[in-house]
This record gives sequence, C-alpha cells and structure tokens, in this order.
Amino acid sequence: RDGNLCTFVDDLDGKKSLDVLFAETLSKYDKTTSGFISDFEQHEAPTNIKLPKRSIKTDWVVERVFRDQLISQYGTDNTIISLVGLFLFSTFRDTADESFVVVDTETMLQILNKQHSKKNLISINLKRLEHLIQIERKKPFYTRSQATSFKITTPPEYMLEAQNQHNKPKLDPVLLSDGKSKHIKKATNIERLKRTEEITIYPNEISSKLISYLNRLPSNSFQERFNNNWNGMIGLAEILTDEAKISAMTNLSAIQQNPKPIYSQGPKTVRIYAVGGHYQNLKRHIRELAFSDCLKLDLRHSQLSIATHVLNSPLLLKLCESGQTWEYLTNQTGMDKQSIKEFVYFVLFNDDEVIKEDEIKADLRGCFERLNKTPEIEEFLNLRTQYLIHHFKSETKDAFGNLLKGKMNQKFNSLISSIELSILSPGIEFLIEEAKRTKIVLWLHDGFYLTGSEKETISNAKKTIEIVNQKAKELKIPTTLIMD
Repeated sequence: RDGNLCTFVDDLDGKKSLDVLFAETLSKYDKTTSGFISDFEQHEAPTNIKLPKRSIKTDWVVERVFRDQLISQYGTDNTIISLVGLFLFSTFRDTADESFVVVDTETMLQILNKQHSKKNLISINLKRLEHLIQIERKKPFYTRSQATSFKITTPPEYMLEAQNQHNKPKLDPVLLSDGKSKHIKKATNIERLKRTEEITIYPNEISSKLISYLNRLPSNSFQERFNNNWNGMIGLAEILTDEAKISAMTNLSAIQQNPKPIYSQGPKTVRIYAVGGHYQNLKRHIRELAFSDCLKLDLRHSQLSIATHVLNSPLLLKLCESGQTWEYLTNQTGMDKQSIKEFVYFVLFNDDEVIKEDEIKADLRGCFERLNKTPEIEEFLNLRTQYLIHHFKSETKDAFGNLLKGKMNQKFNSLISSIELSILSPGIEFLIEEAKRTKIVLWLHDGFYLTGSEKETISNAKKTIEIVNQKAKELKIPTTLIMD
C-alpha cells in the first residue's frame, strides 16, 4: 500500500500472513503486540481489540526415516535438529535470495523454549550448526527483531527429498522434535485451536456458534473415515494433473496429520475456513469418497445470485430464478460448467472495477469472450463496474451490521459472503439447536454435509431446506438450498 518492502512468514496451517519488515517504519505500528498493525488496519480495524501474537512454526511432521537419518549424522540435540528443519521447511525466506531462511530472535527463543535472553542466541547456535555441516549466513536487509539468514550450502540428497515431500502425505509420520507419532494430533491441534481465537473485523454470532459447534465434534468418526478411505483418496489424487495433484496432496497431508478439521473465521470475512485447507479444498470426488454415507446440502449458485441481487441485474436475476443458470450459460458458450464458475469467481473477487481482458489468465480469456457476448453476463459486468465506481450506492454495512472495510472489491465480497451466511443462518440454528441427532459433519461455505440415521437425517434436511429457502425468498435472492 505504501511501497515498503515485506515478506511472508510461516504460519501453522500453511497460510501466508503479512509481516512488516522495515525497522524505520515501526513508529507507524502498534508495538503492544508481536505483530504490527498496518496503516490500513490501524484506521479500519476496531481499536478495542489486540492482534494475536505471531505464531512461529519450529516443528514439522516428517517421515520417521528422515528423522532417524538426521540423528545418525548430527545427534539428538533438538536445537540442531530444529535449525535443519527451519532451513528445509520454513517459508520465512530471505527476499533477496530464497535459498536462505531467516531466523529471528523470537524464533530462536521458541526453539530453545526460552522467554528472553541477553545472549546473541542466533549467532551462538548457528556456529554450533556450522561445526556439523557447512552453512553460509548473512544479515538480512529487513529486520523486525535481531535476525540472520542462513542456508546449508550443499544439503545432502535425503534432506532435499524431505523438503520435496514436505506438503505430501507421509508413510510413517512423526514430529521432527521428538520422533513420536502419537503426539502429532495433540501438538498440532493445540496450535490449530489457537487459530479460532483470531480477531475478525466482521464478528457475528452465527459464525462464532458454528465454529464452536464444529470444533467440538468428536474426532473418532473422522479418524474412522481416514482409516477406511485413505488409500482410495491417495489413489484418486495420484491420477490428477500436476497442479491439481500438488494441491490435493497438500490437503491430504493436512488430513493425515489431523483427520478432524479445525475451523476458524477469516480475519477479514465472515467465512469459516478449515485450517490447512483440509477436506474443504479437496476436489469434490475425492472428498465425497470419505463422506459417501452423508447427505450434502448446497446453496445453488449462491454467490452469483447474491451479487446479481445486490447489483439489481434484471436479466441475470431472471436467469437465476429459472434454476437453469449453468445449463443456459454452458449452452450459450460451449464452455464447461467448471470453467464458467471459475470465471464468475474471478469476476467476483477481482481487484479492478473494470475487468480487462489482457489481465485475465490465458485459459479464461476464451470464456470471457464467449460469456461477455451473452446479454445476461454483459449486463452483469456493466452493473458491477458502475456499482464499484459509485461506491456501493452508499451501502456501508454487511448483513450483520458490521461496517464494510477495505477496497471496493473487498467490501463487495464481504457483503456477498455475509448475505450468503445470513441465508443459511436459520437452517444452521435449526440443526444446532433442534435437530441435535443430525450433525453438520463438514462445512463448505455455501453448503455442508449432514450425518445421522438415514430417515431422521433426510427429514431434518428437508426441514432445513424449507427454512433456508424461505429466508432466501424473504431477501428476494434467487437461490435455493438443495440436496446435492
């Protein structure tokens, strides 16, 4: 926003979060926390809340054979093992040369399990590592605290292999720190649950209630689903194209470490995310292998319908009301449904007020050209541009009364997400408060999976559909909850 350089730091769930780096800009930031509030957040975020302490990852799940080989060469000193792990797995890298990893004082204290120290801990312990393996180090140009960047000059092949396998499922997973597999879920779940305490600029009762409900679900049923379907899910992921395979394996790795998903609300949205992606981000056919005994409810083309309602696009509203949206657009363009949906999401989440064809990635340009020739999408895009240019026509709050914040597209998406959740809210309340023997077992933003006795689950699903569809009708939004 202001031209200052920044990098991304490692988070517990593989997400990336912004960390301010220029020491000379720190006077602009709130120094009461270990993280710093940016200029934007200082002006936009509530002033009566504190940012959570930055989470530093200094332990990782690895193959047992890798840990054993590491110990056979360098001994059992946990500090040395952690520094090797930091070099291989941390995403807190030197922006000038990403082959170097950054270690700051806060990270070093966490590795040593200390609160504070007057000694130059980084230098002392890197010298110890240097006695065992050749390293190169330098002072990074960005510092939030005392920091050094280093790299293992010529890492042995088994280290490079472990690095390549980092976000992939493991045959015999253990924690790098102690080599124990039985502690993996306990250790990572404690850290994941901290995520649910993150602040948000869009607080609301239904998100809080749903997170609490989902995170209290018993873990044994998720472990059973994992045990029964693991090989099948791996097999389906193996035959995906390269990019999709990498994504699937990353999410399967998160599931392997913690079969039960842990949820938290995004800091700048009402949406609820499973930490690490998990089942939420798996391809549908892989996810459904593990939940084949469940009933899925889905809010049909919800984001497009909500955006169409907000923009008051008559042609697209009529199309959404027909219930044939995807079928019509598929027939008109000759494109497949998935490509059309990808383009719609690209439009909804785009930073620009005007969608520029030359900024659309190549595989979506043909979709843009064809869709833009349909009168419904042409009208929709024009109205979206006018809506953003004219600052939301004075719309200032989301569906739960929170002040909309950020750039125009951020406000637009926050508004859409809040309306989506408000449509589902009465159905969620019914399932949590009244249909207690039918469980929401997996949350998917615009839908969810239900489990329980077949007859009772179907009955409660029908009641949920009726309740939610009545809410959508009251809001005059052309979407419906369906059994998918």
